[in-house]
Amino acid sequence: LLLAGIMYVTSSVIVAKSIIDLKRSANPETEYILNVLIFEDMFIASFLAFIVGITNYGHIDAKGTFLVILKTSVFFAFFIVLAKSSNKFINKIIDIEHTELFVILILSIIVLSAGAASYVGLSEAIGAFLAGLLLSETKQRHRISEAIKPFQQFSTAIFFVAFGMSIDYKHIVGMIPVGIFIFIISSFSKVYGGYFIGGKYALSKRAGLRLGLSLIPRGEFSIILAGAISMNPSVPYPLKSLTGVYVLLSAIIGSIVMKESDWFIKWFIERKDTEFKQTKKPL
Repeated sequence: LLLAGIMYVTSSVIVAKSIIDLKRSANPETEYILNVLIFEDMFIASFLAFIVGITNYGHIDAKGTFLVILKTSVFFAFFIVLAKSSNKFINKIIDIEHTELFVILILSIIVLSAGAASYVGLSEAIGAFLAGLLLSETKQRHRISEAIKPFQQFSTAIFFVAFGMSIDYKHIVGMIPVGIFIFIISSFSKVYGGYFIGGKYALSKRAGLRLGLSLIPRGEFSIILAGAISMNPSVPYPLKSLTGVYVLLSAIIGSIVMKESDWFIKWFIERKDTEFKQTKKPL
């Protein structure tokens, strides 16, 4: 179950940056890529809250599962109601012209939300994620995005450094074959899933394949999930090493595949056309 969560979620950061860098914002498949990323982020946030709660109990039972689901549901519902009912009040609070005070206030909201999540036994990442949803409903969303961008880039770098330091390199070599195996499986499933979505919504074969190929990279949420649960003694210790190998492979290869997706798609379609001509019986 833990490994499934780590394998599942696509890296929103890597994919979104690649879309911008490759100037594919106007491509027909981009809207569907972003919809998939939003759904996955919402799902994995709930999954993270559930898994962290379960591992905190040390075992899975009916009572523990019920309490985790209840706490997660109440916490999510509170933020959703707060975002809808207090939108005007929040807009009034954050309507500050002074840039430094504005940044401090936004960071305070994020830290407070993360602390609230930790207090009720959920992951701090869940609180920060819900704070983002809350702030996205305000009129200052674009200003907030620009204000926290330097912190986002810096904290992302620190986050990956901290995760790298927590991995025992002695376990990495042994995890490479397993990492390659699960990378191949998850990549094929993502490409097929993206291609299926493209066909469902009448995208061309090329757009459908580009959609699937764009979902290969893994990153931040896989690492957050591994880091959040690996402190529990019931979780296998090499999980972090396996996650590190898996994320590294998918991030590097996934980024290259996105960049060279047109070449891969051309090769795939030409290969399929050749196979079709060879198997087609003459009349």
